[in-house]
Amino acid sequence: MEWYERWWPTVNNLRPSTRARDDQYFRSHALPYFGTTPLVMLDRTTLRAWTQKLSSPDGADLAPATVQKIVQTLNKCVAAAVEDRLIQHNPVAALPMAKVVRKEMSFVTHEDLWKLADTIDQRYRAFVLLGGYGGLRLGEMLALRWSRVDLARQRVHVAETLVDINGHQTFGPPKTAAAIRSVPIPRSVCAELQSMAPVDRRPERPRLSVT
Repeated sequence: MEWYERWWPTVNNLRPSTRARDDQYFRSHALPYFGTTPLVMLDRTTLRAWTQKLSSPDGADLAPATVQKIVQTLNKCVAAAVEDRLIQHNPVAALPMAKVVRKEMSFVTHEDLWKLADTIDQRYRAFVLLGGYGGLRLGEMLALRWSRVDLARQRVHVAETLVDINGHQTFGPPKTAAAIRSVPIPRSVCAELQSMAPVDRRPERPRLSVT
């Protein structure tokens, strides 16, 4: 699909990580199927068969949420072709797809979290406990700097995330403005962090006065 190669570089409203993900999905699951199909030859029957193949165990066996992302990218691509008057209508619009069923979240218990912390390589013990009790995402923990760890007040300040974009790690803002936050952490986690903190980041112990 030559149009995709013309249209995709003009898309400038996506986060770098989202852009890399969508491009990878599209090149892996849409271009092999429609790469030689002219825009005017796209039809609903073929498109429905394609989405079915994406989610079928005999096909790509992708999760409904992943299928939706791929179809959304194709929809935007073809809609842009309509805007540029290359075709008259968009056959991808409102294409029926399997619904995304939200599964009930499961939470690790205190016992399981500490068991994991005791079992894992001890270099990552504090990392595990911080994630478990602070609720930080993996990218947020990987991007955390000591300047944003306040052991005295038992808080960490989340302001960055680390993402992998086509094999290259880069720092950037969290996904949403609400993700920039100050997170309280228990004393036990502070103790683990303090054991590995640089000397200049450790809170001073209170001095005893002699009277």
